Amino acid sequence: MWSLRDLLDRFAEILRVRQMVRSGDRIGVAVSGGADSVALLHLSTRVAPEFGIEIVAVHVNHHLRGTESDADEVFVRELAARLSVDLFRDDADVSDLHGNLEQAARDARRSIFGSLVARMSVDRIATGHTLSDQAETVLFRLFRGTGVTGLAGMRAVSGDGPLRPLLFFTREEIREWLRTNDLAWREDSSNADTRFRRNYLRHELIPRIRTELNPNLERVLAGIAFRAQAEEDYWHDVIEPLFSRFAKPFERGILGDVLFLQDQHLAVRRRLLRRACQAVKGNLRALDGSHIDALLALCASVEGNNRLLIPGVDALRSYGKIRLAPPLGPNDQKRHYRVPIRPGINTELPFNAGSIRLDLIQELSETQSFYVNVKGETGYIETAELSVEAIGGLAGLDDLIVRNWEPGDEYRRAGHLNSHKIKALFQQEKVFLWERRHWPILEFNGEIVWGRRFGPAHQFAARSSSGPLLLLRYRMACESNSAI
Repeated sequence: MWSLRDLLDRFAEILRVRQMVRSGDRIGVAVSGGADSVALLHLSTRVAPEFGIEIVAVHVNHHLRGTESDADEVFVRELAARLSVDLFRDDADVSDLHGNLEQAARDARRSIFGSLVARMSVDRIATGHTLSDQAETVLFRLFRGTGVTGLAGMRAVSGDGPLRPLLFFTREEIREWLRTNDLAWREDSSNADTRFRRNYLRHELIPRIRTELNPNLERVLAGIAFRAQAEEDYWHDVIEPLFSRFAKPFERGILGDVLFLQDQHLAVRRRLLRRACQAVKGNLRALDGSHIDALLALCASVEGNNRLLIPGVDALRSYGKIRLAPPLGPNDQKRHYRVPIRPGINTELPFNAGSIRLDLIQELSETQSFYVNVKGETGYIETAELSVEAIGGLAGLDDLIVRNWEPGDEYRRAGHLNSHKIKALFQQEKVFLWERRHWPILEFNGEIVWGRRFGPAHQFAARSSSGPLLLLRYRMACESNSAI
């Protein structure tokens, strides 16, 4: 038989050894009305004087079960009153949402909990996850195909995440303690519905495994989680310095060095790619070992280009780099632009494609070069000198436009005998895929006059000092910010 003091002592020891609370903390206990959360509230209020902390109850009504949900709220309100603790309650109606309602409800609760902490209404949130929940989480992730990192499950204390002091007690231990001490709780009728995957694990699969294979299954699985957490703590300190060398941030995600990645041990490569996905998504939800394996395969070569879409991440490998970003939205997928250009004006191109300027000059530069790709004091990194006469004289300047590159574009570059498709030039120069989409082309009456990096067309390049010339200067925007 459980006594009140037995469980209180164990609970208090966990708070003390794990350094979960500090004197003066205001702890918000998430209370649904179920057994685990009710036990957590009772235990927390009883040890609060010993630790010098204040306890408040937090209840979120998802309105998923109609009057039953409302009855849960009434129960929690009355419980808080009996225990003389304040109650924060909020509504998060997810009943009209489609898809995974359980996940939607969890996301809504996290948002509300985070808001309470951000507003400093509470210092931390504590939830009633038990050792049994931990076992279910590990088994569920294992069946889904998780890597080693996923086996770490939930942590008792994690950064700014919730406190989980009940992770060291089984669900049955909690219920036995409540029954022994005549403490009531509410049963959520949906928890018995085995159409939900976690309920199937809880009510059918785990009991069968315990009966036929290992009666201590829950503690075995929870033990795996605790050992995996220690492994991940070690790997975190190893991976972070390597990640800063592998990945460089850009506005929409990260750009990774495939050559650096390939020099690492397979275990390091996996963790670097997981870390990159986490940086892009903000979490690793819906990603499993098969997705990381697919990313590894994408990075297997530094030649050519390839693309992979996994949940929440658009991965694009081009030559020796891999770009990971959130999937493109409708506006990100736009690529077409046609912009008139006039001498003496800086023209900013759409889609962060850089800026271009034309100026009338009287003679070629001293270098007599067709074009130069260097960064000058003004920040312009490409210049070219064009023949005004070839463009049709000063009147022809009104017909100049800058547009994006299109498949099929080709022209004969100055200093070359034959025409080349721009796509072939991209491949020859190993231009990354994400740089190509909005690649600027100067056009006159349907003919290509100049292309970024590849210079002026043969027939438009300036060749003598007779007559006015056009000095083209192009300044590149931050390339890695461009969408593909």
